[in-house]
Amino acid sequence: MHNYAYLVFNLLVFVPVFILSLKTDVKPHRHWRAFIGTVLLVSVPFLLWDMWAVSRQHWDFNSNYVLTQRIIGLPFEELLFFVTVPFAMLYVWGVVRKYVTNTAIRLWVPLTALSVAAGSATALLLLYWDNGYTRLAMIATLIAIAIVACSNLIFTKRFWVFQGALLAIFFVANWILTAVPVVVYSGVVIIGTKALTIPIEDFFFNFAFINLFLVVFNWLDHRT
Repeated sequence: MHNYAYLVFNLLVFVPVFILSLKTDVKPHRHWRAFIGTVLLVSVPFLLWDMWAVSRQHWDFNSNYVLTQRIIGLPFEELLFFVTVPFAMLYVWGVVRKYVTNTAIRLWVPLTALSVAAGSATALLLLYWDNGYTRLAMIATLIAIAIVACSNLIFTKRFWVFQGALLAIFFVANWILTAVPVVVYSGVVIIGTKALTIPIEDFFFNFAFINLFLVVFNWLDHRT
């Protein structure tokens, strides 16, 4: 059963949410054009980064918990991750949109939050430039902040409620992946500071990936 652990993780992330999307009035699957477009624009670049990082031994996958077959150097389950996880988070976003009123928040709230995030990423980038994962995670975060800052979403209560849900779900999911561990990191490419078993870089990676996916998805969805 160990060899199916990462596959089971993906199925547990995707299948219940897909069933809910069929049974409830939150239906991200109906926006498939925008979803596929966002996978191409956001997930694919992150996958290329993932493939490069594995080739440079920044991280790898525990053979006890993944299938033996690899595609472009990555386990099949890792490819699924970049589809199943954003789909699940889009469902969460749909729930937030349904139950949280679309009220504006004070301007200083998003500006302060994004400034703190950008300042933290910049400081870590400069202090730990030689750490491969740290460097790229901070660059991705700064790019994400710049793009997110151009979106009107950041001025809504919904966006920040979603950030809280995203952080909570990420913490549980990534703790599972790093505690088992499914993902194994090289000690020379990360700072070494962890929340339980989660490298601090993963928090920035998650912020960049999911928020870029959210903003691009909303942009494409409005266009289509």
